[in-house]
Amino acid sequence: MTIPSLTLIILSELLPLRDATAILTELASRGCDVTIDGAAWSPVAGGGEYSRPEAEHVSVEGIDCRLIVEIYRTAGQPGGGWIDAIELFPAAGSEGSWLTSMRSALSLGFRLSTTDADGVEIYQRGAEEEVICFPPSGIAPPHLLMHTHPQLRTDA
Repeated sequence: MTIPSLTLIILSELLPLRDATAILTELASRGCDVTIDGAAWSPVAGGGEYSRPEAEHVSVEGIDCRLIVEIYRTAGQPGGGWIDAIELFPAAGSEGSWLTSMRSALSLGFRLSTTDADGVEIYQRGAEEEVICFPPSGIAPPHLLMHTHPQLRTDA
């Protein structure tokens, strides 16, 4: 089995599309099988629902990752919806140097704009593309959250 190979720039350039079908189709064309067919949907406030389909093993900048696509749609609507974020986590067994490798990869195409007291780093590319780099915590491994609307960001 060939492991899909992606870059942070490719992923960040997909986000402004927002259309789930278009983004999932593009990921599939690059060998990354993330599908919403049969995905579990959970309700959210305001009559919407979300799903978090994932690809267990992808290579992003040569770094082994698990990729999760966060999709929202109007409750009860089949298919589609819009992409809210793409998350990257260490693939099983790659936790050791994952965060250091990701920071190096981010420095090639993104600009570090700020770091908060908890070590959360915010990288930007252009006016809209943002990557939030979360260090490991007691409840979560290190991970990246890529999205295009920083005004909606929460530190939760």
